Amino acid sequence: SDMSKVAIVSSGAFVPETVVSNHDLVRFIGEKSPEWIERLLGVRERRFMSPFDENGRPIRHTDEIEIALAAAKNALKQTIDPASIDGLTLVSCTATEGREHLSRLAFDLHRELGLSEECTVRFNDLGCGGFVHTLIDGVHMLQGSPARRMLIVASNAPSVHFANRLSSYKKGEAWLSAYLFGDGAAAVVIEKVSSENAASVLAYYRGVNSSMPLMEYGHRNGSEEPVYYIDAKSVKETYAAYLRRAIAGLSERYTFKFSDIARCYFHQANGKLVDELASSLGLGTERVAKCADIYGNTSAAATPIMFAEDMSAGRIGRGDTVLFCAIGAGMQYGATLVKL
Repeated sequence: SDMSKVAIVSSGAFVPETVVSNHDLVRFIGEKSPEWIERLLGVRERRFMSPFDENGRPIRHTDEIEIALAAAKNALKQTIDPASIDGLTLVSCTATEGREHLSRLAFDLHRELGLSEECTVRFNDLGCGGFVHTLIDGVHMLQGSPARRMLIVASNAPSVHFANRLSSYKKGEAWLSAYLFGDGAAAVVIEKVSSENAASVLAYYRGVNSSMPLMEYGHRNGSEEPVYYIDAKSVKETYAAYLRRAIAGLSERYTFKFSDIARCYFHQANGKLVDELASSLGLGTERVAKCADIYGNTSAAATPIMFAEDMSAGRIGRGDTVLFCAIGAGMQYGATLVKL
């Protein structure tokens, strides 16, 4: 087509240093056991911005912008001038403290990064499918405007919500959320490239099933505070089916074989679902990235965290083809095939 190509030219991830074990969380919440969490969810540990004290409260005040900013800076590295970024989109469903409205978290990120006045700002309040959908939007935005370069940041900071609210998670029967989610962020820079450039977003497919939200946020069972509540049964039933649907939709638009793909980045709903999907697709662990076991579910940040870590470790590089595939609250699902 005569549409200009768009490529991922840089990436960066950030996860906090504090490791929180299943044992730590079970101590505060008292449901199930550390072994149950690992066996059923495939999660051994996750990262929080602050350690929690013996009462289940963070020992320091934390702020989601810390991780979003760190990931964005890692993506810009030393090589990309912040003034050259024409658009910023932040994806998160955990903004708090007055930043959850008016896209405030995204505007604050724009300011902290020193982006230009002409750099547009968008905030996508989306769950686990948010990065894939936002990446596709970013391609459209660059193709349909004079803008040349965009920064997409996905961050997840559930620990800020768990702080002082763990009793609500227990009372609201939302303890599964407290066991499953972890803090983390990642960013990619995408830019228009010349038509002879091999590296580009090759194809994508996305869909929505708005009658299956998968997650909700609000008061449950008289909980004092609002909580993130997972419809675990629906997640289990839809995860593989809808990721396969996204892959099928993608393959109708662009012919590819799994053997052509260096790495698959599937949404990390939980470690067990990722393992089951990989094995049902006949894909070995060398081909399927995974981080749910050590980071938990980092929502929209999960696939770009794994991608950025793979890039910096040299597991993938120029000339490789990778697949992003996700499903999340909404529900929204989708897949993107990218040549590096």
